[in-house]
Parts: sequence; C-alpha cells; structure tokens
Amino acid sequence: MAEQDVVAMRDAGLTDGEILEVNQIVGYFNYVNRLLNGLGVSTEDDLIGYYTKDD
Repeated sequence: MAEQDVVAMRDAGLTDGEILEVNQIVGYFNYVNRLLNGLGVSTEDDLIGYYTKDD
C-alpha cells in the first residue's frame, strides 16, 4: 500500500472514511488469518459458505 493507492481510491470516488473502513476490514481479515494459521487451524475438508462442489 502506497500513497498512490489512496489517491487512486479517492479518484474512484471513495471518501476518506470509506478508505479507512476498507483498510480496517482488510487489516482485521489478515490478522484473523495469521492468528488461525499460527494456531494450526485448517479448513481442509470443511464446507465454507453456502455452496458445495456439486452446486
């Protein structure tokens, strides 16, 4: 992430508040993934979401 990325988002019409919200969501998602990886949690053979491979 660099300043030019923020400029591009502003140019696309996002407000500073929206940019901050996206940043917080992405940061939290990455944090949780790291936390689960560190604990050895795996989603292998788990059904994720509402769809199966047969759908």
